[in-house]
Amino acid sequence: MSNLENFQIQVHSRLIEQSVKLWLEPFFTNNAPNIEEIKSLASRFSEDLKIPLESCQNALLDLQCNAIKKLEAKKVFEDTGIAYFALKVCRSQTPPQNNKSVHCQLDEFGSVLLDSICKELGLSDGSNLKIICAGKVLNTSDRTTLREQGITKFHNQLMVIISQNTSSSQQSSSETMYQRIERIKEDVETIVKNNHHNHFQMEDQDGNAIYLPPSENKAVIKALAFFEKGKAALKRQNYEEALVLLLEADEQFSTCQSKILESVDNYAYLNIDIVWCYLCLKNVSQAPDAKRRLELTEKTLKKTYGENMNRVMHLKGNAVNEKAIFVRLHLLQAILMFHENKRRDAFQKICQAESELRSLKVDETQLQSLMEMGYEMTESRIALRSCQNDVTSAIQFIIDRRNKRKSAREKSKQERASVRKAGGQAEMDKKWVNPRSVHSLVEMGFPENLSAAALRKSDNNVSIAVSFLSSYFFKNYIIFYVNLNIYNVWFLIFLKIPIEFKNKP
Repeated sequence: MSNLENFQIQVHSRLIEQSVKLWLEPFFTNNAPNIEEIKSLASRFSEDLKIPLESCQNALLDLQCNAIKKLEAKKVFEDTGIAYFALKVCRSQTPPQNNKSVHCQLDEFGSVLLDSICKELGLSDGSNLKIICAGKVLNTSDRTTLREQGITKFHNQLMVIISQNTSSSQQSSSETMYQRIERIKEDVETIVKNNHHNHFQMEDQDGNAIYLPPSENKAVIKALAFFEKGKAALKRQNYEEALVLLLEADEQFSTCQSKILESVDNYAYLNIDIVWCYLCLKNVSQAPDAKRRLELTEKTLKKTYGENMNRVMHLKGNAVNEKAIFVRLHLLQAILMFHENKRRDAFQKICQAESELRSLKVDETQLQSLMEMGYEMTESRIALRSCQNDVTSAIQFIIDRRNKRKSAREKSKQERASVRKAGGQAEMDKKWVNPRSVHSLVEMGFPENLSAAALRKSDNNVSIAVSFLSSYFFKNYIIFYVNLNIYNVWFLIFLKIPIEFKNKP
């Protein structure tokens, strides 16, 4: 962050506190800034905020200019319906540009906005551009209007990522970021199309299978695939490509039910990585989306891990490894608070993140010892964190964790086998049945095929399915009992044995 941006943050916060409006008199008269009033205000703010006078004056003039532009954009939008789009242009290995803007009707297709941006940037072709608005990659085809994509404001901040040829030895020199992303999309679609629930099976950290309806199962597989590709680009410090891939994963996750996203921490990790990309790309214009994602992450983690990590403690006995994501969360929250000029709160968050990071450090010598014994780095690090760097306890932790995962996977195999016996994959695709629920009903003593049928009828509600099955067997027992008594009566008649009917007293 430059000194000017830092000064602007402080000056803007002070303007809000004192309800000073730079676009009104006496600071703006006769359609021009009143320099004398600006200088007087700068002198007062400079003394209060300990900012150089000239820097304070420049910050006030920049803020006033931005306010006037917004007012003009609002008037144009009200009169003509044409919206204003401020551009933040990102190119690989070059500083972002903020001095570009375009205008476009919200009822126009994304392709019209793309053409306007290309003209403004002096580009002949928009095939290597990705446009991001409010945390979403815009569709720049002729099929969807800007309004249909959720753009309704008169003033919008756009992040424009320009794909350039890569010079990395791992990629073809003629392949652009856009081409790589399109190839990744095609590969993911092929994998999902040919999966048939056989090649990819989701499970949690302990090896327990995760069962989802077919449509959501496909969406989650796509999201996780884009997520992994995005993390790989993030490790290569290719933040532009990482951001686009992570936002593709976010779009796939958004098609899932909210209760699914609230029960897993993958979505929280995704939002953390997206905000991290904003930070690395120095994209302050996406601060509202970053704030929304961090709030959503904190809410998701509380539901997943429980208040004060009590749910994790109950299930695992410790919550050491789950604390790692909170280090990144609190660090990003501190940075966002700094940009909101909440400096004291930002300092407290930084201290909190530092304390959490210190508690997660492991002894490198002991880590190397475990790896020399044949254990993987990840599981060794997790074990040492959970066992306070005690090697003996860490070894037992790894063994117990492996056994628990093996047992969970064996149980998952039995659950899937129950569903295959009960109806087969083709029937499952028509109306999905949760394999774990089928297995539970089978363990209660109900037949597999009837259990699957009851779950289909009850939309995978185990309690209702048990009621259906109980009612079914009770009715069949009554019919069997009646038929048996009728058979006995006819048998006695056939043998000519007198039947005595006793009168009730």
